[in-house]
Amino acid sequence: MHTLAMNAALFTLPSRGKAYTFELLADGAVKIRPFLAGDQKVLASRATDPYQTYYALIDRILVEPRKDVDIGSLLVSDTNATLFAARIMSFGTGYPMPYRCEQCGSNEKHEVDLAEIDVKYEDDIEDGFSADGLLHTLANGDIIEYHLPRLNDEKAVSRYIREKKRKDPDSVANLQVETQYTRIAQLIDSISSFEEGKNKSLIAKVLYLNTEILWDDFNGLVSAIADKDVGIEGTTEATCKACGWENELGLVLNENFFRSSRK
Repeated sequence: MHTLAMNAALFTLPSRGKAYTFELLADGAVKIRPFLAGDQKVLASRATDPYQTYYALIDRILVEPRKDVDIGSLLVSDTNATLFAARIMSFGTGYPMPYRCEQCGSNEKHEVDLAEIDVKYEDDIEDGFSADGLLHTLANGDIIEYHLPRLNDEKAVSRYIREKKRKDPDSVANLQVETQYTRIAQLIDSISSFEEGKNKSLIAKVLYLNTEILWDDFNGLVSAIADKDVGIEGTTEATCKACGWENELGLVLNENFFRSSRK
């Protein structure tokens, strides 16, 4: 495992560019700039979906290379890591994390050193790194071929959920769960028991995950995708001042994380 590979404004993507057909800088690096005041306005916008916010941010802070870079094809993990690096450049490595101790219930605050957070790079992946053509076998014998999540996948998921809510609001009663299933379904390129045409239908793949596989199989697929992906690991430990209990905390890389923690 590594810590973040940064040298001033140069940042090495966790995939080291091996997920892309376009050229990056040496060793899969990009040149980025810190967040500006206008970027914070983008983060504060409530009129866009999260993928649109991230798309806009990465497009704004990416300095080099610019030619032929397809923002939509960037891995979500590379995107998050790049914005993570930009946050460090902009606001420093300290990040306050309030939490409630799982042992005594005391409300505490832990100061995370973001420079010490583990980052999984492509050479940390067992059996080699690939973003496409990945295989996972379910308990029912079906072979799932899938790819790692890209920004364009987030766009498709957002569009699917928005359209489903428009047609039948009651069908998206639990938005978080529905989005989770749709995200995984979007990453599936083929299911061995499907006819070819059915593999192109996101609706059919969501239905398959909801009705055809065991819960343990679903979790196994989610874990397989995570194991093959790169990026910020995002966990840290905090010792409770009240009782001394070691709490494991998880960084949530959402819009709030990329805002300044200073007023």
